Formats: sequence, structure tokens, C-alpha cells
Amino acid sequence: MSKRYQGGGSALAFDADAYGATLSWLGHPLRDLGIAAVCRPFGDGHCDLRGSWPYQSLPGLEGLLRLQKLCPTPLSYTAVIRPDIGAEVLASSLKSIDDRFAMTCKPLKPHLAHLPDRRAACETYSSRTRNRLAQANEIFTVAREALGTCHMIMADWQKRLKALRGIPDQSSPDAAHFKCLIAAQLPNEFETAAVTLRWRTSGEIAGIFLFVSSSGSASWHAHSFLVAPEAIDQFGSYLLFDAALGILGAGEMWFGGAPAGPNGEGVFRFKQRFTNAFRSAHIISIDLDPKALTEVRAQSGRFAWLPDYHNPELAMANLRS
Repeated sequence: MSKRYQGGGSALAFDADAYGATLSWLGHPLRDLGIAAVCRPFGDGHCDLRGSWPYQSLPGLEGLLRLQKLCPTPLSYTAVIRPDIGAEVLASSLKSIDDRFAMTCKPLKPHLAHLPDRRAACETYSSRTRNRLAQANEIFTVAREALGTCHMIMADWQKRLKALRGIPDQSSPDAAHFKCLIAAQLPNEFETAAVTLRWRTSGEIAGIFLFVSSSGSASWHAHSFLVAPEAIDQFGSYLLFDAALGILGAGEMWFGGAPAGPNGEGVFRFKQRFTNAFRSAHIISIDLDPKALTEVRAQSGRFAWLPDYHNPELAMANLRS
């Protein structure tokens, strides 16, 4: 039996402790709590918790109560919730949390998906897209590969992409994350799929579309889409997306939304041609230490941000650096 999380969804690899251990760029990952949690210092002697990256299953009430018993008690728990939870199920599950904790939940940007029970995206390709795919197919090969050390090139490409787009730290994994992810032994119910683009002439890697699975189902969730700049010029991105649909598209595929930084909307529009559905992810922030939070908010003020005592100007400062 696959483990079930509150909200009715199967567990994600993003929920697993083995995956959480790779998130040290976000803070100090915690283990054995039955809930994805990364501890971050805040202010003078306080800490708070964030969930997994890029998103996770909705936490259960028991897990949140365990977080509240940590010493010192974290101020709050903030997490982005996976987009493949139905609206009615989400509302019902959030109510049980809201009955016990002060909580804020907000919808985030739409996340794109390809669902097998809808018309396949490839049937709606424009002639321009088909021509670019044909051109790229003469230059590249694509296959699903086991995630291995050869894929560490993702770390260099991610670093370049972060600088190019001004992506904030909390949205851009570091080299240690990729190294740990490649070495990680995820529980048996989870899989990774490295859909890999290679140059026909040399066999060298030109792009990687990395997915992780949802347990007990044929659902795939994008982790990273990284392509060498010279391969982008040869429409390698088109072929990598199209091939991923052919390799993994028998089940649901979730591709994320508009990335952070300049041209995020342009990237979103590019991805839309390979998708046939979308849903919003949500962000939740749950107060774990109400008494301490009253004092913290009195000092910091409250912002249109979650958690609401974090100053967004400080949190996003590296976008301008």
C-alpha cells in the first residue's frame, strides 16, 4: 500500500526524508517527523520552518502537532502545496488544520500539466513547432536515463540560469543539492526519470528534463529543465519536452508554472504548447507559536507575503544584486 497524505494524494518523492536531506541550501532539514520540514533561523533566537521544494503534499494534522512540540517551538510552518489536489478535497483538508491552528492559504501561479484523459498536446502542435521538432531531431537524440554522475552538469547549468534570470536563492538549488540527489537512495516507492538530450555527433549531454514520481501512481512531477545554451539555439528544448511526453505521458505530468525572474511569462508560454491542463498550487502558512508571533509581528510589521512577518524586500534582495 502506498503511503497516503492528508488531502488524499499519494506521497511525493518531495515528501521523503531522503529527498529533504538534499535541501540544505534552504536551511537545516529535519527528519523522522512524518512531514517535510526545513528549519531556518529568524531574528534574535527564533526559528521557523518551511516545507519541501518545489512543493509537497498537504501536511497532516498529526505532523503539524509534532512540529509544535519541537524545542524551541518554531514560529510557523510555511509550504507550497502540490497542484494536483482537487479544490474540494483541498478545502476539506484545510478545514481540519484551520480548526486547530491559525492559518493562511493563498493560491499561487498556475502550474501546467499534461493529463492522459485529455486531447494530447502533440495533436495541437503548430506547423512551426513541428518544423522545429524535425530540425532538432536531426541534431539530437533523447532517451530516459538513470540519474547518475554524468548528470552533475545540471549544477553548472542551474548556476548559469540563476545568474541570467536573477532567480532568488529559495527557488534555485545549489550544486550540493544535485550531488546529494544523485547519491540519494529514495524509498522504493519513488522513482526519478532523467530524460536526457544528447548531441548526435558527440553523444555529449545537451539537456536534461528531470522528473520525480508520486508513489502508487503513474504521476510525474518536474524537478529541473536545463538545456545547454547552444542546444537551445538548435531547438533542443522543443525536442526534450516532446520526447518527455512520449516517454512518460501515459500518466499525469506536471511541469510547474512561470519561473522566477525576467522572461518567466515567456517560458510559461513556451511550455503551454506541450500541455493540456493547468491548476494552481497553493501556499499555506501555519502559526505554531502564537504567543511568540504576537511579539515578532509587533516588531517586524506584517507583509503581503508568507510567512507574513518576513520582509519581502529582504527575502528577494538578491534579485537586485
